[in-house]
Amino acid sequence: MAAVGDNVRVRTFARAGCTAVFASATAPWDTPAGTVIARLERVAERHSAKLVSRGLHVSRGQPLELNLTLGTVPDLVAYLWAVAGVKVTSLAERDDIVANSFSDGHAYYLHANLSPTDKAKPRADQARELFERMDALLRSCGMSFHNVVRTWFHLRHILEWYDDFNAVRNAFYAEQQLDRQNLPASTAVGTLPPGDAALSAGLLALKPVKPDSPVQVAAVPSPQQGPAQDYGSAFSRAIEITAPDHRRLLISGTASIDERGATLHPRRFHPQMAKTFGVVGWLLESRGMGWADVLHGVAYIRRAEDIPALEKFMRPRGIPPIHVVPVAATVCRDDLLFELEIEAGVVT
Repeated sequence: MAAVGDNVRVRTFARAGCTAVFASATAPWDTPAGTVIARLERVAERHSAKLVSRGLHVSRGQPLELNLTLGTVPDLVAYLWAVAGVKVTSLAERDDIVANSFSDGHAYYLHANLSPTDKAKPRADQARELFERMDALLRSCGMSFHNVVRTWFHLRHILEWYDDFNAVRNAFYAEQQLDRQNLPASTAVGTLPPGDAALSAGLLALKPVKPDSPVQVAAVPSPQQGPAQDYGSAFSRAIEITAPDHRRLLISGTASIDERGATLHPRRFHPQMAKTFGVVGWLLESRGMGWADVLHGVAYIRRAEDIPALEKFMRPRGIPPIHVVPVAATVCRDDLLFELEIEAGVVT
């Protein structure tokens, strides 16, 4: 079910015993950020849903710390994911909530947001520490990186050290014995992480409730792009979760590149956007889904002045704008101006 009102867009995904609520809101520069967050929290309350994750970005793609008192900020976008019908448990470190978990009866889900603790370290060392923190949290919950289906990385000055970040990630995943068949879907974009950190991360992991559970997780190749591992990035193009009563497709941050990993339409926003939507559309179709099945998406747009073009592009193509949140952020290459990530789902 989809709904729009008061600059708040809501999408729900209901199946037996559990309803997921995805909501986003936009506001002009003179709106207190706390007011926008409150709008989304009221949406969750109306659905009797408990928070799993949330994010807030200002017009230059700078994520704010949601545990701080928020005043007036520039144009902003906020979004959340909440669930109803199940118990949500929060995990805290030093009195800060870093993760939320729940079970839908088929699988145990864990969503976490983390930053490195030693922000004085060189950037690559912060990245290594962050992966180790992620691993420690997973293990404390009876999981490992083999249970991770989705990651998000927000890198400060991404264009200066994305190759170094990839080297750290590749090495860590090799130590975890992750191969091409069990790499998570992922997004890595340039924003300002909380505080002075060089980066921050989010992860989504799942573990079947029972060893013989029919829940399956599989990497999905892109019909129009080659494996990201071929050019040094350790992530899957998409991950499909198949449960007895539903399927979810988690599509990684996708940009305008060809089968060999080369940029298509360098520094040309509109052709890049069209190519990216085409690739994501093919991925959806390859799994028997379409744009009407999209639950939530984020469009990362390097130049804030290009953001209005997003809805103008989607409307005549029958792509509901309710599903995609625009965020100004730097994509991982200097010649890329647009990136799109999508989560879709169907009840079976």
